Amino acid sequence: MIPPIPLGAGSASTLNAVIENTKFFDKARNLEEIVNHCNKLQNQTWTSSDFTDALSRAVKGKNKRLEVVIVDG
Repeated sequence: MIPPIPLGAGSASTLNAVIENTKFFDKARNLEEIVNHCNKLQNQTWTSSDFTDALSRAVKGKNKRLEVVIVDG
């Protein structure tokens, strides 16, 4: 279980909490799995585009926290 995320927190805050406080990304995940997991945690209906910037930040720069693997193209 992750620490409580403030009510009304956005998709980026939720994603960051999942990255930093769970083992969800210990296995490879596709975008649909990420969106569904975050939606379930926050009882939301976010779409993949709601995570674009946060995922981009998580895989770039000196604070890289995730690795992206391109499958099938």
